[in-house]
Amino acid sequence: FSPNKLWYIDQMLKVLSE
Repeated sequence: FSPNKLWYIDQMLKVLSE
């Protein structure tokens, strides 16, 4: 598991949140 993946998931959640 890499931090980059966590960042990607975080970005995806933010986009879905809006």
